[in-house]
Amino acid sequence: MIHKIFTAALSATALAGAAAPVFAQDPAQAGAEAGAAETFTLTDAQVTAFVEAANGINALVQDVQPRMQAAEDQETQAQIQQEAQAEMETIVQDAGLTVVEYNSIANAARTDQSVAARIQAEAQAQAGN
Repeated sequence: MIHKIFTAALSATALAGAAAPVFAQDPAQAGAEAGAAETFTLTDAQVTAFVEAANGINALVQDVQPRMQAAEDQETQAQIQQEAQAEMETIVQDAGLTVVEYNSIANAARTDQSVAARIQAEAQAQAGN
């Protein structure tokens, strides 16, 4: 299950066209995220929201990838990518997180095993396992 969550985060990165963060950001947001990572405290509510958002993004990615592959030109791909970016932001915000918070949690999960374990446990709980 955790693999699916990270796949969603990485797929979101690919769809967003960003190199490292899940969503493209302006420099002010990137700086805020870097500062947030230094003082990162993860609540249970944020873990729950992250898993909900990641599941939503995963569903979106499954829908968008075939459309991207079927796109006839780069302009169409760019339009699909732009729409997916907006939808990903909405999914994250509807789950109760900001994009910066989502990115911080995703980055923490990649580097901190305890964060990854918390996300995995929540993902399993949400899946009913």
